Amino acid sequence: MRGVIEGFYGPPWSSTDRLAVIEFLAERGMNAYVYAPKSDPKHRDRWRDAYDAAEIAGFRTLAEHAERQGTRFGFALSPGLDIDYRSDRDRDALLAKLTPLLDAGVQWVVLALDDIANRPALAVEQAELTAWLLDAL
Repeated sequence: MRGVIEGFYGPPWSSTDRLAVIEFLAERGMNAYVYAPKSDPKHRDRWRDAYDAAEIAGFRTLAEHAERQGTRFGFALSPGLDIDYRSDRDRDALLAKLTPLLDAGVQWVVLALDDIANRPALAVEQAELTAWLLDAL
């Protein structure tokens, strides 16, 4: 895949900007866009909070536009600041967060576990969570 990850700090792109980026990618033979703005609180700081109906509709619009352009639309979630990797409650929250997005047409999920403090056994816990999420999805 070749594309763009909207994964930066600072003001996120507008919906209009995202639609234009997807077109820009398609025109240049690129085929992937990932929603991952670090400044979207529901992407990172408040990752457990569900997107409301209007936000889900916006993701559906992006997904449909990406599909028309031949571009895969991915969604990244960055729960690493405070997730309890082995907690059933947090795993359920992760799945509950992603299910409506997949239903809205998101084609793939990125579990972004970057920009967090390292500690012993963290990689093992992250791998276990990732394997669990893959199975759950």
